[in-house]
Amino acid sequence: MAANGTGSIVFINDVMTSEVYRNITSVQVQPNASNLIGRRFTLQQDNDPKHTAKATKKFFRAKKCNVLG
Repeated sequence: MAANGTGSIVFINDVMTSEVYRNITSVQVQPNASNLIGRRFTLQQDNDPKHTAKATKKFFRAKKCNVLG
């Protein structure tokens, strides 16, 4: 959600794992945030294990995504 509107809704039919989280972030969150906010945005997340997994951290570093949390 942003001042410019909302992004698309995503229904998750799988168990949320680090891999599923990274896929949703890549396919849905980043494009929606870029369209609504612009290319520079910060993704806020908590310390859920799928958010702090080594593969997730590596994914965000490779994408050069600003992450809070």
